[in-house]
Amino acid sequence: MEAFLLEELRAAMSGVPAHDPRMALSAALHRATLSSLREARELIENAMRLTAPLWEHGRVKQGDNVLAVTSLLAAILINREDRSDEKLAGQSSDALTALVALTPDAGPPAADPTPMDKLLVLVRA
Repeated sequence: MEAFLLEELRAAMSGVPAHDPRMALSAALHRATLSSLREARELIENAMRLTAPLWEHGRVKQGDNVLAVTSLLAAILINREDRSDEKLAGQSSDALTALVALTPDAGPPAADPTPMDKLLVLVRA
């Protein structure tokens, strides 16, 4: 799992984001539906719901964007473990890169940050 996260996040930090993240998410959702990957579809729908304020109002809460990124990571993992649909992988990866780039900066780290190995991110459904 750690290797998967490092690989995907490294790619997201160095990749070219989708020009239209909303369209990339829609395309990934369509592909997940065609591939009968129900869990991946639900996770992509969750990411779309969480990022909807970004498209509607131009802003999104940092926590919601982080949860959307987490949902996409889970969808990418499900795709990889199930059938590894390359088109879905590409669309999801493009959307992931864009959402990482659009995540608002939280500012400088706290004086006593929580160690990274102690953090837990939950996905709100």
